[in-house]
Amino acid sequence: MVIPPNNEIILLNVPIEIDNKNQLTFSDANAQFQYFRYLEPQFVYDQITYVRKDNYVVVNAVYDDVIKYNYAMYQNENFSTKWYYAYILRVEWLSPNSTKVYLKTDVFQTYQFDVDYKVSFIEREHINVNEDLIGANLIPENFELGEVIENASTSINGLSHVYVVAYARNPNEGGISGGTFPYHGCVVNNIASGMYYCVCSASRLMSLLLAINAAGFGEDIKAIYTVPSVAVVGINGLTLDVLDNVNSNFEYWIPSVFASAGREFTLSAIPNSLNGYVPRNQKLRQYPFQYLGFTPTNGTNKIFRYEDFENGVPSFKLVSEVNPNPSTYFIPKNYKGVAGVNVSESAIVSGYPSIGWSTDYFSNWIAQNSKLVNLNLERGQFNYEMGVAKDSVNYMGKQISNAMTANVGGFVSDSANLVLDEYSATVNHDFDIKQTMAQIEKTSMLPNSGNVGGSNATLLGYGLMNQDIFTRFSIKAQFAERIDLYFDMYGYQTNKLKLPNITGRPNWNYVKTLGLNALQKSTANIPQEDLQEFKNIFNNGVTLWHNPATFLDYSQNNR
Repeated sequence: MVIPPNNEIILLNVPIEIDNKNQLTFSDANAQFQYFRYLEPQFVYDQITYVRKDNYVVVNAVYDDVIKYNYAMYQNENFSTKWYYAYILRVEWLSPNSTKVYLKTDVFQTYQFDVDYKVSFIEREHINVNEDLIGANLIPENFELGEVIENASTSINGLSHVYVVAYARNPNEGGISGGTFPYHGCVVNNIASGMYYCVCSASRLMSLLLAINAAGFGEDIKAIYTVPSVAVVGINGLTLDVLDNVNSNFEYWIPSVFASAGREFTLSAIPNSLNGYVPRNQKLRQYPFQYLGFTPTNGTNKIFRYEDFENGVPSFKLVSEVNPNPSTYFIPKNYKGVAGVNVSESAIVSGYPSIGWSTDYFSNWIAQNSKLVNLNLERGQFNYEMGVAKDSVNYMGKQISNAMTANVGGFVSDSANLVLDEYSATVNHDFDIKQTMAQIEKTSMLPNSGNVGGSNATLLGYGLMNQDIFTRFSIKAQFAERIDLYFDMYGYQTNKLKLPNITGRPNWNYVKTLGLNALQKSTANIPQEDLQEFKNIFNNGVTLWHNPATFLDYSQNNR
């Protein structure tokens, strides 16, 4: 069979290379043909009998004219209307006007419209711009992040300390409080207690202790400690503005039943920038590139992820307790898919110290024993006066008897005894008074009883308990910019079974698969070897460029 030499081969110079790291996509086969067919410069040779696939062709052309081309498109018109696209592997000089050209099929360009993509495991690819939202891709990236830095910190109201006096006696006794306490003890924040509690400022604590000691009830003070103001907010209408003010002056006994509502607060939404750098790729605005750190001066650090809060807005409920060394809970709201408070993700601040105090032993003893002392003194005075009166009566009786009997010796003797008895009574009375006074003096010299406070008073005293509770951390701008550029070029780690995203971005899409699943269309004829090579392009990772004019130009807007 004689094959007429009317097949055509066109030699071209194209930007794509044989490593298939970058390829061109087209909307259809005609757009593809139009691009390559009219690409300049080109060499058209239309006197070929048959171009064998992945072989060589001899063209009547000078070697130096052929060597400048790196690509070819050809059609064996006598057998098919299909255009084949091929890389020029090398050229050989045959004669002054004859050159041998070796070809290697570009399987992507040749078959890109003959393949149906199926669901495959996508290792990495670009996400569509309208889907590039915070939290849309949570797959870890293996990047060097450098050292994270603090961008901003937030202090929280409700953590300033107030003083609590735990008291074992009804405050009505001794006029300590004018309130009404129908029960023995009270219920505070839904916890029953047999104690009474007074919440006060530092300025009122001293006067309260003096009043209790003066009433003789110092031993009924069982503890003095500090709690965060949020634990008692609302008592007698007190607000956090008052409770947190160091200059406030208040003293209130907790009523029989009291429950603090705590407080709720919201922090700034997920930031747009990292260390001043505004990323294009939204994955950079989530963990681990930036996050909300719980960093109290006295508590356990914890990381909260912005993307796990509803709408990226951190919201918390703050609650505490009226107990020594109270735990203060920061409970996230609408976090990690939990509507309302998510207690399991709580963060805790602790370390509010107990406060030392002393009990005035003498004042308490006097207050408790003053009636008994006065009674003893009154009894001694009474016994003294009654003894003197009795001696006088006895003396008068004896003198009358002596006068009637003219007993001069008895008269003298009884007079002497009267003087001695009255002197003895006076001396004994003085000793009784001195003994009582000595007991009072001895008691006044006994030491006061004291209780030492707890630790962490330094943080409390310098107002540091509520400082830098939340801190926004991020990687440095230099690292953020580098990672952003990488995301621009290669998209996100995906690790998902899905259809590959071939043309979802305006200028380029990167796709890397693990075992691409693709089938040839029923109208196509793709050799198995070529189909596998086609799949390997994606398995090795390929950037698909959608506009030849912007090929390899990563400065273009791809969003």
